Amino acid sequence: MKPAKNSRGEAPEYLTHSQKYRLDLKGWLTIPNVLEDDLVKEIKEYCEDVKAGEFKRNMFDSDAILYLSEHPVIMGILNELVSAQNCASDDAYGYRLENSFCIYREKTNTSSFKPHGGSGYYAADNRGHRYSCTPAEEFYHNFCQEADFSGFQGRLNTGLTRIVFEFNPVAYGTGTRFISGSHKAALNKSDEVADHDSDIWDSYECDPGSLILFTEAITHSGSQWKSDFPRIAVFNCYNTIDKKFHLSGPTEEQYERMTTLQKSLFREVWNHSFQGDFGGYLGPNDRISDSGHFAV
Repeated sequence: MKPAKNSRGEAPEYLTHSQKYRLDLKGWLTIPNVLEDDLVKEIKEYCEDVKAGEFKRNMFDSDAILYLSEHPVIMGILNELVSAQNCASDDAYGYRLENSFCIYREKTNTSSFKPHGGSGYYAADNRGHRYSCTPAEEFYHNFCQEADFSGFQGRLNTGLTRIVFEFNPVAYGTGTRFISGSHKAALNKSDEVADHDSDIWDSYECDPGSLILFTEAITHSGSQWKSDFPRIAVFNCYNTIDKKFHLSGPTEEQYERMTTLQKSLFREVWNHSFQGDFGGYLGPNDRISDSGHFAV
């Protein structure tokens, strides 16, 4: 899959079959201890500095934050789950980075419990909040015996995809919560979804440097942070190249100092520009001045 290397020359690391099976089943996945200690320390300090200033959804002034979207594990995840490979190359990713922001949540008596999302398998494909999948060979063998799909392993597409990096230890139930399988739910939500203490909710515990991957098609929520130290997490959101849900992006100055591959993370969402300057069709790094792409 393309690209074969990130801006640092590192190759992607792909999910195992077991990880993909669990992701398809549950709609979310925890991968422990992805980031090295030095990177955890650097980003944690950056987020503490952000906390001291204003909340912002644009953190692309940090090379370490930007590297999170080029990390080999992230490349492997997004190449398989989100990328339009026909629009990817060695100089361009086949997916977009919608936004990146940090959460700095201290111990409190109030809860961030606000369930949202779900049933994305049946959602209209207009914003990216949709989950889709193509079954593997076994399905076709059992139900479509005349078709030849021998060796086909199936394919997942998580649409608008969130990857959360945790930079402090997370106790079970105090991070992000999920209703496992709700990305494929066919029925309206039951009343227990509104109950923070219902056993319908799943969560995780993890060490610093771990990541949580989920499709925005799943029902999920924040929770009450109960530890004596703050929750420090970076939330990155990715989308297919033809959709844009969040109005955010780098400043022009930030964009110009990026590598060619990094710039492609912020490609325009349309294809034909009707502007002769770009030969009609846009490449991954072509810009349109009135697009509203750059942050203000």
